[in-house]
Amino acid sequence: MSYKQLLIDEFKMCERFVLALIDTIPSERFTEQPGKQVNHPAWTLGHLAVTADMAVGLLRGESLLPARYKALFDYGTKPSHEPGKYPSKKQLLEDYLRTHQSLLATVQATSDEKMMSEMPIEELRSFFPTYGHLIMHVMSGHEETHFGQLTGWRKAAGISVPIM
Repeated sequence: MSYKQLLIDEFKMCERFVLALIDTIPSERFTEQPGKQVNHPAWTLGHLAVTADMAVGLLRGESLLPARYKALFDYGTKPSHEPGKYPSKKQLLEDYLRTHQSLLATVQATSDEKMMSEMPIEELRSFFPTYGHLIMHVMSGHEETHFGQLTGWRKAAGISVPIM
C-alpha cells in the first residue's frame, strides 16, 4: 500500500466522522453558536468544502463551488448566526461531498512528482513547501481539527455525540 492510499483512506475516515456528526443536527440549528462555539455546522461544512475545492484548484486549476463561497467560508471569515446568510444544510452536504470526491479523484490522478514539486504560492511555502505538504494537511490535520470543533459544538448545543 502506498502513502497516497493511506492518505486517501484517512480522508475517507474523516469524511465518515464529519457526516456522522452532521447527520442528526436539525437544519434549523445549523447556524447556532452555543456558548463559546463560534464555528457552527453551516460554516464548518462550507469551510471544509472550500478548502477541498482550493486544493483541487491548485492541482487541477478548476473550482466546483460558487464564487460567493469564498466570502462565506474561506480562511479568516467569521461565522454568523444569521441562517439566511448560508446555503441550506442539504446544499452544504452536497457541496462537501462533491468537493471531497473531486479531491480524492484529483489526488489519485496526481503524480508523485507533482506532489513533491514546490508550492507555487509564496505566502504558503513556509508552511507547505510542496503541493504534497498542503494536500497532506488538507486531507488529515485540517479535516480533523474541524470535526473536533463539530464535536465541541454538539456538546455545547446539548446534542449527544454519536459513537463512531
